[in-house]
Amino acid sequence: MLRPQRPVWPAGASCGCAVQPARAAPASLAFNGITPEGGKSIAEALKHNNTVKIFWLTKNAIDDDAAESFAEMLRVNKKLAHLWLIQNQITAKGAKYLSEALQENTTIKEICLNGNLINQEEAKAFANEERIICF
Repeated sequence: MLRPQRPVWPAGASCGCAVQPARAAPASLAFNGITPEGGKSIAEALKHNNTVKIFWLTKNAIDDDAAESFAEMLRVNKKLAHLWLIQNQITAKGAKYLSEALQENTTIKEICLNGNLINQEEAKAFANEERIICF
């Protein structure tokens, strides 16, 4: 079971996403060196989650293959509301997997992807999907 924790943010810092650290107690594996394979395992475990609503995987090594696993998880998991994949290795390909999964998931409120390998031009492809934010 994942233990909720709050990462330490510098004074005045925020990720720019809708839910800020001071307002929520997310389950977090941020800053843990999670590999793509580890990300896939986490996504598989979250498929059957009934309690975690906010999950942070900020600053790990989550790539497009792991993003695809998270997309598969989002097709099943109807409890998770916020998924932060900030500062990982996700490209527009991985963001597309996540965007497609949102067609089957109305529970998720936001997927934060800022600091990944998605440029401004590629981000325009997701402009109509308001739940994928923070490019």
